[in-house]
Amino acid sequence: MKFQDLKYERPDFKGESLKINEKIKLLNETKNSKDAILIIDQINAIIDKANSMMQLANIRSDINTLDEFYSNEVEWLDENYPDFMEVVSNFQKVLVSLTFKDELKDYYGKQYFQNIELELK
Repeated sequence: MKFQDLKYERPDFKGESLKINEKIKLLNETKNSKDAILIIDQINAIIDKANSMMQLANIRSDINTLDEFYSNEVEWLDENYPDFMEVVSNFQKVLVSLTFKDELKDYYGKQYFQNIELELK
């Protein structure tokens, strides 16, 4: 797929935040790493899609600074992204506090958790 063929969709930060919050509740209730991995992967997919759309809008705005659509999108994203990141931060706090974090480190790798712990600082 070529870059120009990538489809941009404005992220629904409020809707995605609600989904993540629901999954955080499930993660808090989870008693084993197997179930946690499924939930974490779902949350990461939501975060990844939102971040991809942000990057796509930023790149297209940088390529053509006269493109009003992407200039407006970048402005909207800049205004609304911090609230979404607050929810992501809440997810990360729950993730690093799970009692079976060592099992998750085996699955995701130590670097994944180190990056999250650095972001939280």
